[in-house]
Amino acid sequence: MSLLTEMVGWSCIILFSQGRSTDQLEKSDWKQLLSAAKQHASDHQKANKVMLASMTKQEKSQFAALNKQLANTNLTAFEKDSVFQSLLDLYATVAQRTKMEQTETILNQTHNRK
Repeated sequence: MSLLTEMVGWSCIILFSQGRSTDQLEKSDWKQLLSAAKQHASDHQKANKVMLASMTKQEKSQFAALNKQLANTNLTAFEKDSVFQSLLDLYATVAQRTKMEQTETILNQTHNRK
């Protein structure tokens, strides 16, 4: 179900970025659009799985708490933006650490080959 939801979102993003509307699409255009949207959604889900697998226990708890906050329908736009920014910061932290770990692993492998 989440893949389908992401496909709809990516379809909209692709359409709007091209400045097109649905009434301008031929049957072949729809096939291309849905294929591209499916690929984007699949890539996004894979990246999220890698990111979640790279999180520490504390980061996973923070991630769950932030998502729970976002589900609150009583949040103001400012509060939603703040929580969303906290999620982006968390992703950036994990991505930075993961890159550093990958770099260290590559350096260690290179050093051990010599």
